[in-house]
Amino acid sequence: MANPLLKINQPADVKLGQKGNLNLGICWKADLAGQYTEAFERLQKEADGEFVRLVKPYIPLRTGALAGSTNDHTVLGSGQIVQATPYAAAQYYRLPCGRGVREDGRGPHWGERCVNDHGQEFISFVKARAQKELK
Repeated sequence: MANPLLKINQPADVKLGQKGNLNLGICWKADLAGQYTEAFERLQKEADGEFVRLVKPYIPLRTGALAGSTNDHTVLGSGQIVQATPYAAAQYYRLPCGRGVREDGRGPHWGERCVNDHGQEFISFVKARAQKELK
């Protein structure tokens, strides 16, 4: 399933002018848009997978259903991490951020707490992968 937000449109070639037998313009590689769209889709899948990996230790774990629903309902590459259990929202929002966290770090507001703890690590991961993908 392609993410429409990641689609790159092919730029049009531009002719800037001609003087004598010298033509000035910009000609884009024919498959430029396709290459970048594919690269951004791969990058989004990797970013989603990395965030899931980082956030899992923060998700409350009594039966494992909530953490397991992340694997079952998240479509890597969509840009959305989904926990689809009837009680996910209640567990996420029931207490203010920072309250109700167990000694092992699991508890409410797991997304925000993960970003607070690993935000720079995640940004570095995405930057490194983007540099590799978009060469």
